[in-house]
Amino acid sequence: MQLLTIILGILAIGLLILLYFIKKAKKRLNHSQSSEALRKIKGTSKKVESPKESLEHLSKLSKDFFKNYLKIRNETTFKEMAEILKRKNEPSLAEFCEKMEFQLYSGKEINKQEVLGLIDQFIAITKSHKIKPSKPETKDKKDLKIKEVESKV
Repeated sequence: MQLLTIILGILAIGLLILLYFIKKAKKRLNHSQSSEALRKIKGTSKKVESPKESLEHLSKLSKDFFKNYLKIRNETTFKEMAEILKRKNEPSLAEFCEKMEFQLYSGKEINKQEVLGLIDQFIAITKSHKIKPSKPETKDKKDLKIKEVESKV
């Protein structure tokens, strides 16, 4: 009986240690994703070919960030993201999306300083709002069987 208690204690401690390392690895992954986006953005700000090209590059990077942050589809516009962020009480993020929407679609000529300002704002956003790692999708066995039957028909 004592041996069983000791074994269960050792297993419990091992499980706690494993959970600690999993949590630490998730934080590291989150940090590396944000760092990668920051490196791309900083590279853009240093080699501003044309303000329009840099804005398009920033648009792609920021849409990728918000897609992961909000868990939304790729086709979502900045205007739609701003509305979602307002509902989630994230006014600074909504403001960024509104600025991006305006700069991309207003027809107004954008200058280098405006692009750099948007880049700085996005860098601040990625530093203060980390992306939570998503859980891997699990497929239901029933769903798989239905798809197999549909593919045979």
